Amino acid sequence: MNIAHSYYLNLEATAGLVTPKWVLTNKATLNDKFEPVEDAWRKKTSAVLRRKFILLNKLLSIDNLIEIGAHEASVSCELFSIVNKKCYAVEANPFVFNKYVNTFYVPINYENLAISKINGNVELHIPKFSETLDRADTSLLNRASEADYKKVNVNSSTLKDFILKKKIQNDKNSCWLDAEGLSYDILESGENLIESLQIALIEVEDISYWENQHLVLDVIQICLNFNLIPICRDLDGRGQYNVLFVKNNLVEKCGGVISDFWQELNSIKINTEIKSRKFWKRF
Repeated sequence: MNIAHSYYLNLEATAGLVTPKWVLTNKATLNDKFEPVEDAWRKKTSAVLRRKFILLNKLLSIDNLIEIGAHEASVSCELFSIVNKKCYAVEANPFVFNKYVNTFYVPINYENLAISKINGNVELHIPKFSETLDRADTSLLNRASEADYKKVNVNSSTLKDFILKKKIQNDKNSCWLDAEGLSYDILESGENLIESLQIALIEVEDISYWENQHLVLDVIQICLNFNLIPICRDLDGRGQYNVLFVKNNLVEKCGGVISDFWQELNSIKINTEIKSRKFWKRF
């Protein structure tokens, strides 16, 4: 067992303490659908983690945010509104990009671009699960479960070249990474410039939702290689969730934020269990 395993087990153990007793996290499958009470609980945990990410950007005086897989770029808009910092939001799906590009009320940098291991053109796979193609579950990878796709070519940049192009390699940067199975590949494409990241909120999986994807232990390990320490996680889904990483020399400044995070999740757990008991008493 290496240090990545230790961090992973610690996150899992702590998450278990703030999970309602009736949530069977060990029963995760690719096709999980949550009951309304569980779904609401999971979304609340994600909202708390998002607030802590925004707070740390402010407390640690971050210069720039890079939001990858931005969709409607709500994180960039919120952060700019609070701290007035430079926000770079990239969205690979052109249908999503065209839907939102003219809707922003703050001056963020919103680009139709994939971040990957390739500089040039890449093929984007948009699942045909609905009539519209402005979907958040778009990836360069095929899903592990069977699906039909709309395939489109889009421009792509490595994370390293993106940082260099924006001339922010010497700044204190943060990253919000929601890339549908590609978190490891994107981090790897940043090479040594991952060192500029002070905070990162990264979507990970411990179930293979996409073919040939790297799972959570690989993501933790590459982050550790660049001195990014996993400090907490949400419970967004079974087998798919978000982990907050902080630079090792900044961890001691985050103690109160970490404690508050787990206290809030414990309160959400207690309230959710009360609501669940009231719900089932009706039958």
